[in-house]
Amino acid sequence: MAEPNRPPWRVAPDIGARPACQLIERGVSVMLDCESCLHVAIWTPADIGRRFGRHADKSFNWLGPRLRCSHCRSEWVRISQASPAPNANGGRR
Repeated sequence: MAEPNRPPWRVAPDIGARPACQLIERGVSVMLDCESCLHVAIWTPADIGRRFGRHADKSFNWLGPRLRCSHCRSEWVRISQASPAPNANGGRR
């Protein structure tokens, strides 16, 4: 688990530099995946806005070091864009 040559949190490059407000505007959900306990959380745009409203101008590269797993409080968290949910026909939205 502990890899001394990297920070414990990892942010996917496709969302790392984008401000949270841009992700909210575009309707992007974010997945947080704990490397310690394997807990996975999906934050919808509404969740992101509620959690980071006053920091909505900050990127996930800035927010990442401040995040912890809600289950075990580990800082070994991967942050990435959540895959869109399949629609009723089995296709993608």
